[in-house]
Amino acid sequence: MFSKLLATTALIVTGATSASAWEFTGGSLGLEYESYQDSSELDTARVSSELEFSITPSFSIGAELSRSEYLDADFGPFDLSTSNYALHAIYSINNSIKVGAFVGGESFFYIDAETYGIEASFESGSFNVASYLGGGDFVGEDITLVGLSASYGFNDQFSVTGDVDYTEFRDFDFSSTESKIGINYNFGNGAEIFANVGQTSFENFGSSISETFVSMGTTISFGPQGGTSFEAPRSLSFFNLLGLNLG
Repeated sequence: MFSKLLATTALIVTGATSASAWEFTGGSLGLEYESYQDSSELDTARVSSELEFSITPSFSIGAELSRSEYLDADFGPFDLSTSNYALHAIYSINNSIKVGAFVGGESFFYIDAETYGIEASFESGSFNVASYLGGGDFVGEDITLVGLSASYGFNDQFSVTGDVDYTEFRDFDFSSTESKIGINYNFGNGAEIFANVGQTSFENFGSSISETFVSMGTTISFGPQGGTSFEAPRSLSFFNLLGLNLG
């Protein structure tokens, strides 16, 4: 439930204040609403929290938690919400380039996925680009994860973003792709609102299905860095689309 995630986040933030060996560098809280074009039953709300701590001037660690829930669908006694967690180890090569590694996990109903991989980001003025490459285990089968995101700031308030995330289930001849573009508005005090339009699709044995979605939400960033360095991939997000076409 959302209340459990928020309570866990509060405990992490409280505990961080006593972690004198680590320097808190940034964090964020987010809330997002997502709606598919052809089915209001799969409208979802997602709440997320992220924290990052510096251990040395060049090395830091990050943690994140998120949970997504359907708003209108009735699945009876079944809990079809999606939970996600990840830990990051991050090395800052210089003020512009960061590299890292992540481990994480996702759960959907009784299905679990474990993920791991490497990540990198480059920031220069108004332009930022980040990517990841990873793998994992999905009910005993191997998966491959690839992602790329970029943003460009026109000024201190407005920016545009683009993201592509690809998941391949190597033993199932199955793949899913989510791509989106968006616009963000920053209020200048750590609060930001955003809106995206995108498409989720999957291919299986030569056939493909795709659906358009829109999303909007808000993010509150805090700390000296004003947020965190990386976000983990969500490898099970394609279940929304499966439900749309099976329902």
